[in-house]
Amino acid sequence: MQITPQRLKDITGIEWHLTNMKMADKSISLIENSKTTFSCNDEGKVAGVASINRYSGNFKIGGDGTIIWNKAFIMTRMAGPPKLMEQETAYMQALPQTSRMYLEGPRLTLINKNGSTQLEFKKPDN
Repeated sequence: MQITPQRLKDITGIEWHLTNMKMADKSISLIENSKTTFSCNDEGKVAGVASINRYSGNFKIGGDGTIIWNKAFIMTRMAGPPKLMEQETAYMQALPQTSRMYLEGPRLTLINKNGSTQLEFKKPDN
């Protein structure tokens, strides 16, 4: 099911955990036990952890379900292990490239128009 303005409430208030990442049609292996998250509210605020640092920003969803990202994300500036920093950089490059959101059961997918960039998140088990 595609997330539209009317369906945004179906994904809000949940801290989604990244399980798969693809950029430029290449799968990016996630570092074991790393934490990358995505949360949003119905006012278009987005926040999470990008592997090491916290980020936040804004988006709008058009009537057709197209995501319009604000120009820049705000991030904390902590350093960490190089591999986690690389993963964080890749995530923060991929996120604003996405243009659609789909919800399928406990899985939220953010994807770009041609499918070459994709972020898959899982709803945490309660």
